[in-house]
Amino acid sequence: MDYYLLADFAAQIGYRLAMAGAETFRVEDTIRRVLHAYGLECEVFAIPNSLTVSFEAANGKPLTILKRIGYHGNDLEALEQLNALSRRICLEKPEVETAVLWLKETVARCRVYRLSASLLGSFLVCFLLAKATLFRGLGNSYNQTGWLTAEQWRFLPFALVCDALFAVLAFWVFPVLLPLCGLHRPRRGSDARRTQLPLFLLLSLGIGVAVIAWSITVREDLGSPSPRQHTRYLEPLLIPLLAVTLDTLDEKLTKTRRRILAVLTIAWGVLFVAVCRAIGAGAGDNTLLQWFDFAADRTDRLPVLGQGAWLAVWRAVIAVGVAVLGVLLVRRKGRRVLAGAALVLCVLCYAGEWRINRWTYEIPAGTAQQASALNDALAELDGKILFIPCGVRQRDSQLIETYVARDVYIVEYETLLQNGALADGVLDLTAEAVGPEYPGKAYTDLDAADWVLAADGVPVDTSALEKADAACPAGYVLYKNLDAQCVRFLG
Repeated sequence: MDYYLLADFAAQIGYRLAMAGAETFRVEDTIRRVLHAYGLECEVFAIPNSLTVSFEAANGKPLTILKRIGYHGNDLEALEQLNALSRRICLEKPEVETAVLWLKETVARCRVYRLSASLLGSFLVCFLLAKATLFRGLGNSYNQTGWLTAEQWRFLPFALVCDALFAVLAFWVFPVLLPLCGLHRPRRGSDARRTQLPLFLLLSLGIGVAVIAWSITVREDLGSPSPRQHTRYLEPLLIPLLAVTLDTLDEKLTKTRRRILAVLTIAWGVLFVAVCRAIGAGAGDNTLLQWFDFAADRTDRLPVLGQGAWLAVWRAVIAVGVAVLGVLLVRRKGRRVLAGAALVLCVLCYAGEWRINRWTYEIPAGTAQQASALNDALAELDGKILFIPCGVRQRDSQLIETYVARDVYIVEYETLLQNGALADGVLDLTAEAVGPEYPGKAYTDLDAADWVLAADGVPVDTSALEKADAACPAGYVLYKNLDAQCVRFLG
């Protein structure tokens, strides 16, 4: 018996098990069982990154095999086949040469998927499972996203380019470009996290941009030269992208990577200046774009040039600044200053976002108390309550939805006008199926409205309504509907 070949075979099957994600005790136990099948007692020591196999040959000479185990993941298929192989060997006890051949055949049968395919497959499985379970029946966001029209298809390329350019800007450009120019195939035995994590983050960013363009931009800003940038949905990717960027900058960039980075930076700058020509204040729906909006919002106050020209200057200044920043990063100069400036910018952006959100959503304590009192009054009412705010984004609907726990049917006056339900000035609940703008589905059980809660500005006809005694916050009136099947409107 070729004991050297047997020792190498035992170490190889243990190594393959470890690389497939087997526990250390399973690796040790498998090697012991295989060698015991050939009449040998052995010592096996396995840890996550190393494997040692030692036994005494028939001639009394000790044999020791040491294998280094690199970074690995989990491969359940390989584990199953390797376990089956080890059981077969222990049962049949073939010649060592035959066992080595079986091992090679087993390894060859194990399917290996590309990293990008694995990541995309994992995403799709999780997405489909979530849609089929947790979010079943909820439809899609943004007014039940459906297939695109011909006009939306024509607008989609522009939307994709704009969204991608602003997404890169929202992440300060280089946390996207540096991982992109550093992508490479994982090397055997190397830490695959250095390739898997950047690729996963970049794929997530790309998929996110595509989803935003498809589901939001082409629907809310169809035909607009200045589409709103809904990059707030991508913000959580900033922290891991920064971590990957710092890891990349720990090592000096090679000439090839520096050239790729230069090309990517120039391409981004040119496209940003040329394509986003009309995008100004209010376009960046992202906390980290507060600085962009702050400057763009003040271009109309500058003399000599018009707002469009000043916006072009602002875009050019950004592109040049990004190029200078890229040179500093590549030359590894002023990194501490740049890190400090980035931290200060983050603080300022989030402080600005806090101020904006407080101004937008803060409700005075007195108004909140009045809404809570209305909630108590509504809890005592029998029948169905129809709430009619002016529009979907009005503060009135936000107030009622926050402080009223009683189930109410929300139908915006703006939505009723748009869907033609008020063409005759009468909302007939027995014949017309209506619902809120979001999620865009009509109520199936709204066949009567015993009570009507209307916001100021909604022109309800009060001839068939009786004002209720319940105290309401300023800007709202609660009515008892004398004709529960209909709600009439003026004009």
